[in-house]
Amino acid sequence: MTKFVFKRVLESLPVFFLIVTAVFFMVRFVPGGPFDKERAVSEETLSALNSYYGLDESLPEQYVKFLANLACGDLGPSYKYPAWSVNELIWQKAKVSLPLGFCALIIALAVGLSCGFLAAKNPNSKFSEALDAFSLLGICLPAYVQGPLLKLALSLKLGAFNAMGWHGWQDMVLPSVTLAFFYSAWIAKLSKNSMITELSKDYVRTQRAKGAQEISVFLCASKSALQPVVSYLAPARATKPPADGLWTSPQKKPPKNRPSRVRVAMV
Repeated sequence: MTKFVFKRVLESLPVFFLIVTAVFFMVRFVPGGPFDKERAVSEETLSALNSYYGLDESLPEQYVKFLANLACGDLGPSYKYPAWSVNELIWQKAKVSLPLGFCALIIALAVGLSCGFLAAKNPNSKFSEALDAFSLLGICLPAYVQGPLLKLALSLKLGAFNAMGWHGWQDMVLPSVTLAFFYSAWIAKLSKNSMITELSKDYVRTQRAKGAQEISVFLCASKSALQPVVSYLAPARATKPPADGLWTSPQKKPPKNRPSRVRVAMV
């Protein structure tokens, strides 16, 4: 397993390098610059801005410096927010996004896998039918509908949670449940169908015929049944949770030795 992961990591490095290189040169070759939409400034100010951001250097020098900084984890200063670096902006969001995404993932896995495997044990039961309805609802109902409904029921009506703000772990419950609802529906559906398929295979019938305990048969089949779920989790975690209302735009005042007229982000 370790060898497989190491091999995948090595294979991803050239892809990452090509993507970074393509983005760098695409940005440089786009007509215009990051300060074109600024109000009229003097040549001295524009020259100072270009010097600060290293835009007055040749393209090979910019590229080498960009790769060197990237290798050190330095993404450079932000073109949009004065006095902020890209690392600071990412960390400001990550302080909320990472715990929120982790909690949503744990809830989605716990609910989805347990419900999916239980339904696969008795695929014709009422519980299995109810799970199908839950999965359909979770997949079709968008998060921007689930969130207000949970707020209305649990915050405004019952008063169990705050309707807004980010003051403690209690404020993480409703966003985590909202994010986990969609993913738990997919995980339950995938795990149920995959487990039903595995339990119908010959090796499972052979184990039962040899007198193996049902829990041992079920655990053995679950290893193969988890493969579709694992394949789904990678792209699922690549999506970011909605951040509306949790953060505000950076308002930190720039120090005197930094330019304060940069407002347009370079895409």
